[in-house]
Amino acid sequence: MHQRDQFVGLDLLIDPFSDDALIGDTRLLFAPETNNGKVRIHVLSDSQMPTLSKKATFAVVMLGSEVFDKRAVEHKKHIQAVVAQLAAKEEPYVVLTRGENIAEIAHALNTPIKDVLYVPDYEELSAKLALWCAQSLSDARLALAANFEFVRHAIAQEFVKITSLQNGVVGGVVFIPGADMPIMTLNQIKMVLQIATAYGEPLDMKRIKEIASVIAGAFLSRTIARELVSFVPGIGWAIKAGIGYGATYAMGFSVIEYYSMGAGDVTFSQFLKGAKEDIIARAKEIAEERQESPASAAHKALSFTEEVASETKRLYIESKGKRD
Repeated sequence: MHQRDQFVGLDLLIDPFSDDALIGDTRLLFAPETNNGKVRIHVLSDSQMPTLSKKATFAVVMLGSEVFDKRAVEHKKHIQAVVAQLAAKEEPYVVLTRGENIAEIAHALNTPIKDVLYVPDYEELSAKLALWCAQSLSDARLALAANFEFVRHAIAQEFVKITSLQNGVVGGVVFIPGADMPIMTLNQIKMVLQIATAYGEPLDMKRIKEIASVIAGAFLSRTIARELVSFVPGIGWAIKAGIGYGATYAMGFSVIEYYSMGAGDVTFSQFLKGAKEDIIARAKEIAEERQESPASAAHKALSFTEEVASETKRLYIESKGKRD
């Protein structure tokens, strides 16, 4: 996918009061792996405004919590001016700090609190920053994955969540028998390609076989829906929506597991087929437990989607262990 090869520019704005470990960890995470990634570092001196990149994709501001102490009024004003400059040029930005006062920082900088991250250690920094990139930089997800390893898992997860919600809607609103099949299948194929690309996998014959497995997975979701609808008459739309979401969700996270652990000889269709009977059995149990209203049944139908994902993941790990 050509999106993986697009340019990614980062303005890394370093407050001199920032924790040294935070600076080092952030620079380590943002070490580009391709020639299409460029990081420009700016030290925020009170004497002059930084010259921001004209084509930057986003900016990261590393902030010392003591900046907002009364003893640093002038420096505080300078940081506010830098952030206002980022906002004026509509460049997405995130603020990192090892101070816990993120509400105060967000207010002082006139920044949404979701864009101020408290990152006390490397693990929190990596996880929270990856999630922010995946959710806030939608147009650059694949290019980010190509350059920065730490964001790949979060970006792949975002593709799964988006596609699962889309297929949930399709399953709930398409009323012509069979009409939802090609839409769901195309969405699932697109999802697999996005995940494969995020992990740097080439689109070769092996990928084509995986696409065929995704199509088999779409039949799996219809099989479950057909089984379950017969047990809960009157709320087929809710069941189909739950299955459209749950089966895609399960498939997507299994695909992530497949690539993050190393793709091998076991195909998607093999472990999805192994999961089918367990998933249908659990779906029937939930349907039979219905005692109150259709709304209650719909809620229960949706509640087992997490179990679908867990079961598929378990079967994949089990099959991989046997193969190894």
